[in-house]
Parts: sequence; structure tokens; C-alpha cells
Amino acid sequence: MLVASRHIGRFNADGSIDGSFHQPVLLVYRSNSNPDIIPEAFTVNLQSDGHILIGGDFTDIDDAPPNPPGPALFGVARLNSDGTVDNTLTTTHKTGFDVSPSSFARQADGRTLIAFVDIGFTFGDPAIHHNYGRLLPDGSLDTSFDPLASLPNGPATARGFTTLPNGNIFGWGTNDQTGNFGYNVLLPDGTVADPNYHSDP
Repeated sequence: MLVASRHIGRFNADGSIDGSFHQPVLLVYRSNSNPDIIPEAFTVNLQSDGHILIGGDFTDIDDAPPNPPGPALFGVARLNSDGTVDNTLTTTHKTGFDVSPSSFARQADGRTLIAFVDIGFTFGDPAIHHNYGRLLPDGSLDTSFDPLASLPNGPATARGFTTLPNGNIFGWGTNDQTGNFGYNVLLPDGTVADPNYHSDP
């Protein structure tokens, strides 16, 4: 069993700590604007190849090469099955301010859907894609996936999604203008499958 907060750990079936898992996996938040932010992982995704994808409010992870300080990073990291950091994953994404991944969903082609809990941007950096994004297998952001261009009724704070048997994506969250819960079906490229699909107004 994996647990995630400021540290990432793994337990055996009897509840004892798995000593073969790299200890500790420590998350770090580096910020010029607020040094008191406490790093935290919000979501963990166990991949079929044994790798572990983690996301949350952090900029660095203990033994990975450090990213430059600043608030324009969101926390995504991938661990090997033994808990060491997979440094082949691209982890620096200058795409938003105070943006934290809240949910992952793997697609059959190896890309990873990612939901964010806040929209924001820094001067000179574009806003993220409507709080929904997609990572390529190397961790870089898939710029072809852009729900912002087609989702109606303003920005949405993403809460999660799932892939459907036909490859479409069912996503849900809250509307940032009304606060109402909303949901929709997206095509694999991020565009809305049916503009007349009923959602919470």
C-alpha cells in the first residue's frame, strides 16, 4: 500500500513499513513569494510498468535535480518501483501559478490525463488548459490537448475524469463562475463530444 503526504511511503500487507522502498521520498516546495508553503502530494497513480506517478503542491523531490525557485511550477514526479526518482520524466512545466494536480488517469497509449485544482498564470506564461491537461510519456505537456477552446460556461476546476471504452473522456469538476458541479464528455483530442450534452447549469 502506498501513502502520500509530504513523504511517500509503502507498507507491506501486514502494515509494516516496506524497507525495500526508498526512504524517505521527501517533497519540497521552493517559492520566492511564499517560503512557508508546506509541500503535499494529493494523488498517486500506479502505472502498469511499476512506475509511480505522484502529483500535488510541490516543486522538487528529494534526490531529483532541483528546479529553479519560483511559483510557476506544478508538482509532477515519477518514481521507479523501488521508490527512487525516475529522472527521465520532464517535471518542469512553466504553465501556471499555484496550480496543483489533483487526479491522474492513464490512457491506453501511455499518455496521462491530469486534473488541476486551480487556474492561474504568471506574467509571461499562458494559463493552463482549463484545469485539464495531458502529459506525454516523457512528462511533457501535450499542447494538442486543449479543452479550453471548446468547454462552455467559463473555466472549470477539474476534480477528476475517466476514460470510456470508446476512447472518449468523461470529466467532472466545478464551474469557477457559478460554483456548480459540472461534467462533460470530451473526444480524445480534448474537444467536447456533444455541445448539447446535459450538465449541471
